[in-house]
Amino acid sequence: MPDPFALSGRVALQRTALPEVTLSATPDAPDAKAAALENLAGTRAKLDLDTTVLRALDVRISRLPPVPAVPVTLQDLVRAARRRLASERQRDVGVWVDTRVKLATRLVQKLEE
Repeated sequence: MPDPFALSGRVALQRTALPEVTLSATPDAPDAKAAALENLAGTRAKLDLDTTVLRALDVRISRLPPVPAVPVTLQDLVRAARRRLASERQRDVGVWVDTRVKLATRLVQKLEE
């Protein structure tokens, strides 16, 4: 059963992002397996869209003009810091999405066995 306090402060769309909620929201009938697979297919579609957006952002970041080798002004330092922060955030989100995709794939495989 999911932790009820984990859902507090989350909007409705974020609540379905938790795998525990997806599994606990399935009916307790013979069609629970089909409902779980349907919910996981929806989650997988969202994760695929997230992956596409992350790739597009990576391309956008890679197309930015290069930062000067030696920062000359404060503005150059700020630009370099913003790019570093953006790339670190992208990397963290990419790892999160990849982990969720792998877990969803494994869960679907186990349910289909």
